[in-house]
Amino acid sequence: MDNETPISDDGFTIDDEFRNLLPPLNTEDLENLEKNLLDEGGARELLMVWAETKKLVDGHHRYDICKKHGLAYAYEEKSFADRDAVIEWMFENQKNRRNMNKFLWAESVLKRKNSIEAEAKANQRAGGGAVRLKSDKPVNTLKKLAKLAGVGRDTMHKVSVILTFATADPTNVRLKEQVNKLRKGNAEVSISGVYDELNELIGKKRTTKSSQSKRKQQTKKAISSPFPAEPPQDLAGHL
Repeated sequence: MDNETPISDDGFTIDDEFRNLLPPLNTEDLENLEKNLLDEGGARELLMVWAETKKLVDGHHRYDICKKHGLAYAYEEKSFADRDAVIEWMFENQKNRRNMNKFLWAESVLKRKNSIEAEAKANQRAGGGAVRLKSDKPVNTLKKLAKLAGVGRDTMHKVSVILTFATADPTNVRLKEQVNKLRKGNAEVSISGVYDELNELIGKKRTTKSSQSKRKQQTKKAISSPFPAEPPQDLAGHL
């Protein structure tokens, strides 16, 4: 598989999606972890491996440091029903261990949006679209993502909108700076503040009645929708 790197001498493999699911430790935290492992002569806490596939699911930083310095480490195995179950466990397992702010959690969890939406569609009757079988449980994508991230649905929605606009216009210096500050937890900006600025800017971009009508539809889709596909075209370069 393309996202898998075989590690023949360890008994498990490194999966790129699992490794990159959460942001890497910051420099200070990584240095502290390395110092602790060196002082202790290795990793006291066991790494975790998905029993059915022999993929590493917890302890990537510890593993890398131990391999770098030739330190001792060991692992235990845990069974999971499927890949999605592994990823949900990884998020839950790290909530009380990682020093991540709300924006970073929401951004990381958004990687699961397509999978959760696919689950929602799978729970609908084949060919029926919006009609569910009585045995089906409805899947609210926004609600599920918010729960995984440990944030409110409103926060999850706002982060989704911000990242959608940032992705659509990567040359926008101001928005790029704001996103970087949000990732670092800079007190100068807030999720609601950046979101409100986007919302306000869209409202100010008015020229003719014709464009007003079109913009209202775009704004409703970009701001009111839980996961906007893309921002209004006339927004690019104006934030």
